[in-house]
Amino acid sequence: MNIELRPRLFAELKPGTRVVSHDFDMGDWMPDTHVKVDAQDKYGGAGGSSDIYLWIVPARVAGNWRWELPVSGKALAYEVKLEQKYQVVTGSVSVGGRAAKLQNARLRGDEVRLSFTADVNGAPVKHELRGRVAGETVTGSAQLSGARLQGQHEWMARRGSAAE
Repeated sequence: MNIELRPRLFAELKPGTRVVSHDFDMGDWMPDTHVKVDAQDKYGGAGGSSDIYLWIVPARVAGNWRWELPVSGKALAYEVKLEQKYQVVTGSVSVGGRAAKLQNARLRGDEVRLSFTADVNGAPVKHELRGRVAGETVTGSAQLSGARLQGQHEWMARRGSAAE
């Protein structure tokens, strides 16, 4: 029953909505939290255990996201290509046309976090981005840290097509 209900949950519920189920999972949509509890009244008083599942409806983040950040006085172009399976996010990132490895991508409801280290002006710079997804935009903050560069910036990314 839960698996049949799953498409409606994604279509009709706002990202961040909590869904709880007692004893029934949602197939390959892994729960955000799963606990087993003793249930003395289960099975007509014979007792047993119950599984309690919690899912947080994820925002849709799959696609190509682009933005610019000021680095050493000039705008640097960024692009992240994200793939998504429920709340699990993977992908790749490009900074100024150079590839970097996306690490620790996380999605919980409408909150997305991305981190990566990229070569900027000949030195590695760690990027930690945190934002909220609202349709085709993400807004939040970007923390940059490196040997020659430190700073926090407002961050706004827009989703676009691969052909742009």
